[in-house]
Amino acid sequence: MPEVVIDEPVGLADVMPTLLELLGVPAPPMRGASKRSLLRGERASDPQRLVFSQNDWGLRLYSAVVGDRQIIVDDIRGKARFFDWRADPDEQVDLAGAKLDAERNRALWLSARDEFQRRKRDRGRLEPVLLGDASAEEREQLEALGYVEP
Repeated sequence: MPEVVIDEPVGLADVMPTLLELLGVPAPPMRGASKRSLLRGERASDPQRLVFSQNDWGLRLYSAVVGDRQIIVDDIRGKARFFDWRADPDEQVDLAGAKLDAERNRALWLSARDEFQRRKRDRGRLEPVLLGDASAEEREQLEALGYVEP
């Protein structure tokens, strides 16, 4: 396959559904979405989709990207910084004070905050997935990795 550059926001959660679709394997319900269409050079089907990240170091710092806007939130200090990740990939110009962007920035902050809170509530709540046609060997390997209960 030739090298493809994706210029749309994607997250790690999108890797598994993309790989499964490329392999022709039905994906169980999961947070991410297949990005196979982007590999074919098509545009994102949902340009307003929130791509969210956070750290697991006990800090209340998270980041979200939607469209061309990135927000970096420090919940401890109650501050957010906003950047145009396409035009300013080095995050040099904070758009937090831009009057024209105030409503858009607030909407992004609220949706990122809500998603962060939802993920905190959902952490550790994984839904079981039926293995279907997995062989005994595949089940044994998944069990050894801790993915399947004996």
